[in-house]
Amino acid sequence: MKKHLFLALCLAASTAVWAQNTPTTPTTPAATAAKTSAAAIPQARLVGKWEHTLQTSEWLLQQTTELKDNRKFTQHAVYKGPDGAVLADNTSSGDWSFDGTHFKRVFTHINNQKLKPNRQVLMEQKILSLSDSSFDFFDPETQKKLVFNRVQ
Repeated sequence: MKKHLFLALCLAASTAVWAQNTPTTPTTPAATAAKTSAAAIPQARLVGKWEHTLQTSEWLLQQTTELKDNRKFTQHAVYKGPDGAVLADNTSSGDWSFDGTHFKRVFTHINNQKLKPNRQVLMEQKILSLSDSSFDFFDPETQKKLVFNRVQ
């Protein structure tokens, strides 16, 4: 939980924060057939821009993550209050990888400030499925399935 608290404070994009109220979507046979199992996902299919949105009664999180083919990523997270006012607007970047099962990100920069090696944060999630328009992963700390939708 410590690494998520650190990210929530520094990035406003912690999985533990935005996953708390993320509902899981029901799986239909058609949806299941349209998705690829995690074991068959090549890393190249993850390259692109992905978006995650979560709304609670207190805030709206709009997060965009771009996974580049050179294994670098950038992430932009904006929290807005109920009135639409921006509560936090943060960027982060680092390195990413996918081993066929686990999606890993090492956060090396926050708001263009390089983190010392002992302050860098590793986040690792198990990808459950991938379609052309979204991917699902399992967060072991929150025990939630999270969905990212392709932007481009």
